[in-house]
Amino acid sequence: MLFDKNDLTKLRDLLPYGSASKIQGKLSKRNKTFSISYINQVLDPNDVKYNQMIIDVAFEVAQEIKEQAIHNKQRLAFLSEEF
Repeated sequence: MLFDKNDLTKLRDLLPYGSASKIQGKLSKRNKTFSISYINQVLDPNDVKYNQMIIDVAFEVAQEIKEQAIHNKQRLAFLSEEF
């Protein structure tokens, strides 16, 4: 499935700085090797490079970050009620 520039921009905005190394690590566990530079190029909406596997893993990383943020909010709410 191809993404338009707006979708890729939204995905890129969800990923914090340094996410390319996390994506690279997940890909290497699947025996796929890509440089951080290439991963950044694929996630750049202004670049013509396209790799579905990298985009899929980027979505996984974005989902993990979102779940961690929700978990952190819940923990903070719990701790603030306790005191």
